Amino acid sequence: MKKRLRLKWRDKNILLLPIGFLLIIAGIIYFFHSQNLRSMHFGILSEGQLIPIPFEELPPGSLHITESRRAFQRGDMVLLIPSISVETLVGESTIPDGLMEMPGLFEFSQLPGKGDVNVSIAGHRDIYDRVFYHLDKVGHGDYLYVVHDGIVFRYLYKDTEIVHPENWSVIKPQGFSCLTLVTCTPVGTTLNRMVLRAELVDYRPLGENYVFTVNEWSCGS
Repeated sequence: MKKRLRLKWRDKNILLLPIGFLLIIAGIIYFFHSQNLRSMHFGILSEGQLIPIPFEELPPGSLHITESRRAFQRGDMVLLIPSISVETLVGESTIPDGLMEMPGLFEFSQLPGKGDVNVSIAGHRDIYDRVFYHLDKVGHGDYLYVVHDGIVFRYLYKDTEIVHPENWSVIKPQGFSCLTLVTCTPVGTTLNRMVLRAELVDYRPLGENYVFTVNEWSCGS
């Protein structure tokens, strides 16, 4: 009887060995899969769910989150609009609490640079934060600046439009390097969104002698 019991226990051990082996293999596969996801960009589905998609397979003009955007931290960027005396840090997201303190980078925004990138920033123009209160006064010939990673990116005002709050196309890549500022309108309501667009003119390292000129007709850099 004792011999039979020992045989049964040994049989159980034999059965557990392949199960343990499979668990180890599954763990290895998960590890490499998770490492691979970290190097991927993310696309957005029609229902708003994110799935990992390699960058080269993203549809043109799609909303996506890049690794550099995911690494962005609050205060890594400064926005300047000399024509309306705006100089502000930029937050890492557009969550309501954050926007009460400073404008925030859209989660699907790209960081400034050459190519088809859209630096999209949201901000208040009401009792929560008045930083974009006079955004409607920015116009033809005005410069806007983004300082990031020690580089000054200079943009020239392009246009302003009013869109529905659910119109996400304004923060998608536009086919050129641009800056997009989004705020609610009319003032004190959330009925619509005012969208200001500016196109990248040039960029250079930030130095002590850099002059943030107001517009095309100002003297300076």
